[in-house]
Amino acid sequence: MKKDLEYEKSQWPIANNLYLRQFGNIHPIIRYDYDDLSLGRQMQQSGTDCTIVINGERKNISEKFRSKDWGDVCIELYSV
Repeated sequence: MKKDLEYEKSQWPIANNLYLRQFGNIHPIIRYDYDDLSLGRQMQQSGTDCTIVINGERKNISEKFRSKDWGDVCIELYSV
């Protein structure tokens, strides 16, 4: 599990760059760290890995990072 979390954290800069390229000038990108026993863990358990703010509108994102490059990307903006 720890190795998975380390890998996930190593991918954050790549994801941040993707969000900036895709959505333009977003501010801020809020990352939720499972090791944060308060808000971070709560957000992670609810399925939210990060929140981006686009023109004042908050978008919660659930990220899935794969260790093999499949040449695609999926950004989940809504989940049931």
